[in-house]
Amino acid sequence: MKLAYSLVSSGFHDVVAVLGFQKMSEISSAESQERMGCGVDIQWESPFGTIMPAYYAMYAQAHIEKYGTRPEDLVAVRVKSATYSQN
Repeated sequence: MKLAYSLVSSGFHDVVAVLGFQKMSEISSAESQERMGCGVDIQWESPFGTIMPAYYAMYAQAHIEKYGTRPEDLVAVRVKSATYSQN
């Protein structure tokens, strides 16, 4: 995502496609933690000692405080994502 933003904002490209997918439900918890650890922004996250789930939990808490988001709203996003990601 950062690379796509940089490519467009620099003028190098006008449009960049960013794709994503996840298949974490097909692997064990240990394997998913290992793989999620490979996707972090080390320069940003490691100085704070966070791991991906903790970082996103703090981000969600900040969003709740800033925008008045309710925990139920976050649950609805999870339910929607699970519903529409089914084969």
